[in-house]
Amino acid sequence: MTPEHVAERWECSAETVRQMCRRGELPHFRVGRMIRLRPEHIEEYECRTTGSENSTDDLSSHGTRAGTAAASGLTPQQRARLRRRPAR
Repeated sequence: MTPEHVAERWECSAETVRQMCRRGELPHFRVGRMIRLRPEHIEEYECRTTGSENSTDDLSSHGTRAGTAAASGLTPQQRARLRRRPAR
């Protein structure tokens, strides 16, 4: 996925997504100078940052634990928008 795709999904700017990559908050890789993000890493990040009272830290579908990641970097408004999104 491109930063633009993620930004559209999260209703933020592509620059915000790029800054999160630079800060190490989002796993990414480069193809030349272009930033690319794996969909499973985006989903994992969303699960970590939009947890509810009924959620658990176990992300067994990805084989990782939520506690191993960096801080979210999203504003409270961005987190609220993500929580309201229907599951795909």
